[in-house]
Amino acid sequence: MYKYSKISRYKIKKILKLFSQDLSATKTAKILDLNRKTVDRYYGIFRQQLLNYSRKELEYIHLLAVCYTDRQFFHTFSIFRSNVFI
Repeated sequence: MYKYSKISRYKIKKILKLFSQDLSATKTAKILDLNRKTVDRYYGIFRQQLLNYSRKELEYIHLLAVCYTDRQFFHTFSIFRSNVFI
C-alpha cells in the first residue's frame, strides 16, 4: 500500500484516523486537502481489510465451535461405548 503511494504515510495514517472516526470521504478529503477519489480508494482498502479480518475471525470461531462439539460428541460416545461393554 505504501510502496508506490504518492502521498505520505502520515497522510495515510490521518485518513485511517478520520475513517475510524466515521467521517465521510468528502469531509476527510477537505480536511487533509486531498482528492475525494483518493480518499474513497483508501476507505475501500480499509473496508476490505476489515471484511477480511472479520471473515477470518468468524472462521476461527466456527472452527472452535466445531472442535468443541466434536469433543463433546466423542466424550459422550466413549461413555456410551464403555457402558455397553460392561
